[in-house]
Amino acid sequence: MDKILTIVIPSYNTSKFVDTNIKTVLSSKFLDSLDILFVNDGSKDNTAEIIQKYVEKYPQSIRIINKGNGGHGSTINVGIIAALGKYFRVLDGDDYVDTNALDNVVGNLQNIDVDLCISPFVKVGSVTGNKTLVLPANPLFLEQYNKIPRGKVLAVEEYADILKCHLHTNIFRTALMKEHPEIHMTEHTFYEDTQYYLFPMPFVKKFMLFDEPVYQYLTEQVSQSCSIENIKKRMGEHKSIMFSLVRYYENVYPKEGAISRFGRRHIAGHILYQFHMYLNFDDSCKQRSEELKAFDKQLFAISKDIYLESGKFIEIYILRKIGYWTYGVMRWIRKDKGIIYFVMRRLYRFVRKIK
Repeated sequence: MDKILTIVIPSYNTSKFVDTNIKTVLSSKFLDSLDILFVNDGSKDNTAEIIQKYVEKYPQSIRIINKGNGGHGSTINVGIIAALGKYFRVLDGDDYVDTNALDNVVGNLQNIDVDLCISPFVKVGSVTGNKTLVLPANPLFLEQYNKIPRGKVLAVEEYADILKCHLHTNIFRTALMKEHPEIHMTEHTFYEDTQYYLFPMPFVKKFMLFDEPVYQYLTEQVSQSCSIENIKKRMGEHKSIMFSLVRYYENVYPKEGAISRFGRRHIAGHILYQFHMYLNFDDSCKQRSEELKAFDKQLFAISKDIYLESGKFIEIYILRKIGYWTYGVMRWIRKDKGIIYFVMRRLYRFVRKIK
C-alpha cells in the first residue's frame, strides 16, 4: 500500500519514551498508510533495541535507521532522504500524538494535494500533566487566524500574513522537501527546529489548516533546548541558527509579498528570543550588553529587513533608540514584569499606533 504520511521520529536516548510515543501512532486506523521512521541518533542506552522489537512486529509500517550522533537536524535530513510517504512530519522521540486528531488529518491527506498542512499543538507538562492548547497569543492576531477556513485547500499567499507555524504544527509534501537542496538542517546543534518550518516556506503554494491538535509536546524537561540550563549553555548555538535563518531569508525568500512578510515576522520573533536570552543572564551587565550590541550590529549588516522587523518589539526598540547603556534597567524590568513593564508595553503600542 502507498504510504500517505512519513512520521520521522528523531531518537537519542529516548528509551523511556518509546512505548508511549509509538503506541499513540500504532492506534491509528490508518496504520497501513503510515511510514513510521525512527532515526536512532547514536543512542547510548537501549533505545535501538526497544524500537527494533516494534520494527519486527510491524514491518509494514515501522522502520529504523541507526546512525552515528549528528544532532536533531541530522535525523531530519536523513528522514527526508529516506521518506516514503506523500507527506512528511517530525515527531520527537519524547513526544506523542493525539490518535484521533492524527486520524482526522491523515484521512484528509488521502484526498488532497497541498504543500503544507497545519494543525495546532498541545503542551503537556511532564511533571504536572497539565495540557495547554497552543494558539497565537495576540488576541487580534488570533481573531484573524480563526477566520481562516478549515479543511479547505487555500493559497498560502492569501493567508501567510496571519499564519503561525512551528515544528510541531507543520506537515509538508515530501516531494517539496526532497526537491530543494536548500532545505537542509544544520547538524550537531540545538535550535535547528526553526529551520524545519522556515526553510520550506518559500516553496509552499497551497496549504490546508486543521483545528485538531495532533502533536502533544512534552515540557518541563531539563534536557530540552528551551530549559534554562540549556539556554545558558547553548546561547552561541542559538545565535548561529538565528544568523542561518537571516541569511536564508536574504538568499531564498522572495523580496516582497506575503511569504516574505511571513519570513520576516517569524525570524524577528526568534531574534527577540535571542535578546531575551541575554536579558535573562545574571552576570556582568557590561559584558552582556556589549555582546548583544555586537549581535545586533551583525544582524543589521546581514539583513536590514529583519533588523527593522525585529525593532517592532519593545525591548529591542528601547535598546536601539535609547542606547545599550539601558541594558541593566531593561533586564530588571523584564524580570520584574510588574507595573513598569505593563505601562512600558502599553505606551509603546500607543506610540506605534500614532505613527
